[in-house]
Amino acid sequence: MYYSQSFKIRSSECDTSLKLSPAAVLDYFQEVAGRQCIPYGMGVPEIINKYGMTWVLSGMSVKFDSYPSWPEELQIETWPRTLKGFKAFRDFLMKDNSGNILARGSSVWALLDIKTRRPVKMDFVGGIMPYDAERHAIEDPVLGRIPAAESFNQEEIVFPVSPSDLDYNQHVNNIRYLIWLMTYLDPAYSKDSELIDLNIAFTGESRLGDDICIKSFMDGEKGLHSFVKVQDGKEVCRMSTRWRKS
Repeated sequence: MYYSQSFKIRSSECDTSLKLSPAAVLDYFQEVAGRQCIPYGMGVPEIINKYGMTWVLSGMSVKFDSYPSWPEELQIETWPRTLKGFKAFRDFLMKDNSGNILARGSSVWALLDIKTRRPVKMDFVGGIMPYDAERHAIEDPVLGRIPAAESFNQEEIVFPVSPSDLDYNQHVNNIRYLIWLMTYLDPAYSKDSELIDLNIAFTGESRLGDDICIKSFMDGEKGLHSFVKVQDGKEVCRMSTRWRKS
């Protein structure tokens, strides 16, 4: 039911102060989620070849309690929480070697039919993997319920999608959106402050050849961020953030 893996922080995963980056935390979470699915025949290569489906992340909420530094060792734990209709819920914990919780995550996933690009009901998954609906990494996570900003007060920036932004689904990897945000934000937020709350909702896909415009509204320690495809004006991702002075 529970899966745990240790990781030694690499310097390439850190910021200029050698603290682990928020994007690296999400990368660890995504890695252990995939690895736990493999023994059950539900890893990405297996479900692509057997069912013509793939896993996609629909939303995630993460609370960052403390950022570890290179070259510390971490324990990343994950477990499937429950299934509801077209959604699979999965939680995460990041701990240091003393068992202190450094970050907590809750996520919702969908199974996508590769040909139709439409979600598939989770009915057949229920009997394959064990679940723990009682244990929550985050109580009442946002998981996609992010309000739209009424206006934006930060300068817009456009990122062209490159081959290095893509994952096995041939669309922009979910972690890339956070990397773009951290690159784009005013240094007062991304360099002199630490991200402590992150909520992400994925509302579409972006692919090679697309240009993604980031629009943000910052109000003190809080932010709302919209990722819009320039080619058709459709929003593909929305985030809310909360920061504290580092």
